[in-house]
Amino acid sequence: MFDPKTNRFTRGPELNFERFKLGNSIITLKNGDILVFGGDQHIEQLHDGRFTVVAAFDHPYYLSTATLLHSGDILLAGGYGNNAQCGEESWLFTPQSTTIPLSSR
Repeated sequence: MFDPKTNRFTRGPELNFERFKLGNSIITLKNGDILVFGGDQHIEQLHDGRFTVVAAFDHPYYLSTATLLHSGDILLAGGYGNNAQCGEESWLFTPQSTTIPLSSR
């Protein structure tokens, strides 16, 4: 984890599930927490020094994107599942909500 105050990286806490092919699916929330989506079927949130699973899909998504919106919600989009087919789905994730699919599009 990078600390801009010290200009150094340090080892962060372990995720609950191994991940790969994350792409652009790690995002810093407005409150400073970190949200990890993609590379697995679980959405994990770093809060108070540890990762917690806050939601889950029925299958993994790889190389998805996460975009923080002005409202504080996160737009989760694209990627592909275990079938290696590019997905057309997108979701609106509200950090206070733990329901998936959230607003599936």
